[in-house]
Amino acid sequence: VVIIFQTALSFLNNQATNQIFQEAMDYYRRDSAERVADLTTTALELQVDHVEVSPDLSREARDASILAIDKLLSQQTLQRNIDEAILIVEQDNNVHAMKDGEHIYDLFFGNGPGIIADTSTDFSAAKDFYSRNREELFLEEQIISSLVEGNTFKVLVPFYNRGEITGAAYMRITPDIAGFLSLIESAYNQSGVLFTGLILMGFMAMFFIYSYTAKERDVVQQQLFDQRARLLT
Repeated sequence: VVIIFQTALSFLNNQATNQIFQEAMDYYRRDSAERVADLTTTALELQVDHVEVSPDLSREARDASILAIDKLLSQQTLQRNIDEAILIVEQDNNVHAMKDGEHIYDLFFGNGPGIIADTSTDFSAAKDFYSRNREELFLEEQIISSLVEGNTFKVLVPFYNRGEITGAAYMRITPDIAGFLSLIESAYNQSGVLFTGLILMGFMAMFFIYSYTAKERDVVQQQLFDQRARLLT
């Protein structure tokens, strides 16, 4: 009975632990994706604000600003957990999607949106996700994320320019938690081995105590039997 009860208890504990672990991993993946997207968007906002506060129309300053934006976006996509980083901006009733520093610079500081058309990349997926979540984005002014393709998140972070939301940074991120999962799995396995060892030690202790008690009982019974035999004779 004890073994059956302990087996059932271990099974229920494993099921509950796995459910809690899965929920924790889901939260961690989403939080990790949102944090990365938020940091990238903040850095991009600061770069645009810096150019606006300290305008320098020289060719060298323009090239330096474009290079800084390119580095900011390219460094994100070079990371193995970030698949895509796009800036989406609304201007003159048009929605512009960009991932190139020159196009972003020209939109904010150039001669207008007529020169920023980027046909080298398909932005339809990013624009579609933005349009479906635009109302919530502008109303709540909060990060919006959606889980797609297993472990990949699509994230929209409000992009502010001059104190107002002018669009969003769109990122497709697959959080890299392999190392974290390996660490937790190792710790969980060690805990399982320890728990099993403690159970076995408990069973062995119970067995030895029962054996000792049974032996002592047999000795006492034999002594009582011998004593009664002597009294009868």
